[in-house]
Amino acid sequence: MDANNKGKKQNQTNSKPEVIKLKVGDDQQFQKIGICLLEKVKNEQSEKQLEEVQVNLYYDQKLGYAKLIDAQKQQQDRQNLVYQNIILQHANTCPHFQFSRLDQQFQLSQQTTGVAVCGIIIDKNNYVLLTKRNPEMRTYPRCWVFPGGQVDLGESFLNTVFREIKEEVGLNILLPQSQQEENFDFEEEFEQQSPKNQQNTIEEKEGGIEEEQENMFKRQTRLQKKIQDQKKKVETNQQMKKEDFLTKSAVHLMEDPKPLFLYESVFPTDIKINYPQRSSLVIFYALKIKESFKDIQLSQQRKEIDYSAWIPLELLNKLIEENAISDSEFLQQQIETGISINHNYFPIGHNCFVGKYPNQLGEGIGEAHIKAIRMLNLKYNKSTKVIKIK
Repeated sequence: MDANNKGKKQNQTNSKPEVIKLKVGDDQQFQKIGICLLEKVKNEQSEKQLEEVQVNLYYDQKLGYAKLIDAQKQQQDRQNLVYQNIILQHANTCPHFQFSRLDQQFQLSQQTTGVAVCGIIIDKNNYVLLTKRNPEMRTYPRCWVFPGGQVDLGESFLNTVFREIKEEVGLNILLPQSQQEENFDFEEEFEQQSPKNQQNTIEEKEGGIEEEQENMFKRQTRLQKKIQDQKKKVETNQQMKKEDFLTKSAVHLMEDPKPLFLYESVFPTDIKINYPQRSSLVIFYALKIKESFKDIQLSQQRKEIDYSAWIPLELLNKLIEENAISDSEFLQQQIETGISINHNYFPIGHNCFVGKYPNQLGEGIGEAHIKAIRMLNLKYNKSTKVIKIK
């Protein structure tokens, strides 16, 4: 590789945003992949895998790291404490747990565990937004997930949720205190057309000064009227665009966003496929909005998202259990409830969703997101029987 190409590659690497990293307990080192977070939090190993633990989550935004502490341990220091007594879960067969029990240990990369967020958007009628990851994505290709991504250095967790939702599906999440009118400036566009800028040219003409002055006045009047008409037209267009944006791309939260739970995400999802390559602590947020999905216009980022779907929470509950609903029943549900795929009402087979990712089609809903659906059922759909995930 020559020096120029090497320099370009180095610049490209440096241009990537630095992401937040994770520490656990009293360990001052960043968490390496290959170690189960739940075991590290409890500082113990057991024959049987832990299902969940309660933790306190700290976040030093200036220094750029988050920290997990066992909630049962008394902590005098409350500085940088973000969430207290929050549930931390992982996969039913955690790849980190599986890897640590291998007879022969293999050297993993020195990558550290990052911090990510997911935003679960629930409309006023309990329709939930799911997105299907692009087949070209390095991690979880073709998986149905909630929008989200890594926390960049200097970002708050909530700002990351809102940014990722904006980037992936084009929605602007509005908090009650942030609903402010936007000011528009129309003057710069017409500055060059001002009559004052044309006066010198007219005065330089020889002869017929009075006639020129009269013609100049008429031209000024016409131009002024033209500018006013153009300005009014631009104001009208801008207002229409603004109203269209506010009605179709902006959504209003019904309640303060709060985390549902934390999840230890490891890719690949099974060590039979490959040993752990990437790991993140994911914070799931429930975002209940005032609007109906039918009044919302999505704008998908094609590099990351293949499809999006608004699905009733009650129907999602059936989809997370295999054979709980047939293809014909699912298609009938689409017709009756108006399930939207990419905001178009065309049928899609239930096998795209049924079963934990990766299912027989290489799709399905990610296990962390299945667990999030369970949490949503408890929170927003209490009349629905919660199905145990297999």
